[in-house]
Amino acid sequence: MTSEWPSGLDQFGEFLRTQGLSFDRRGSVPYTGDKIWQYSTSKIGVRVVAERGIAWSIQIADIAGWPEEWYPTSELRELLTGSTLYPDAVPFSDDQIGAQMKFVEEHWLKIVESFASENREQTHTALKLLRKQRNEHRWR
Repeated sequence: MTSEWPSGLDQFGEFLRTQGLSFDRRGSVPYTGDKIWQYSTSKIGVRVVAERGIAWSIQIADIAGWPEEWYPTSELRELLTGSTLYPDAVPFSDDQIGAQMKFVEEHWLKIVESFASENREQTHTALKLLRKQRNEHRWR
């Protein structure tokens, strides 16, 4: 089990603070071994998660609309750019988590705009369809 947090996390947190997000939490989930590091506002949330302390990923939530639905950056990347750079079947390495942080920073305005009230429904519909297509492809 990975005991360290990914490198660059402090700088990523500083970026999120400059975007108006506040620190929520950093720690391990009892019994599962998951690690969570999270920032948010009343509109958007960003968390870095390590499932069972191993597979790192960044997830984004529309806190103002559907706060319980967290989307991995791989899905947002595909929605916003058409790229499938992060295949779901491959565990994320520290290098990949760094690439995810860079993606969030470089596309922050697009991410925020996609969850704005006037775009929210269309974004969630598109992300759900994308997730459905990925799952169908995975089970073929």
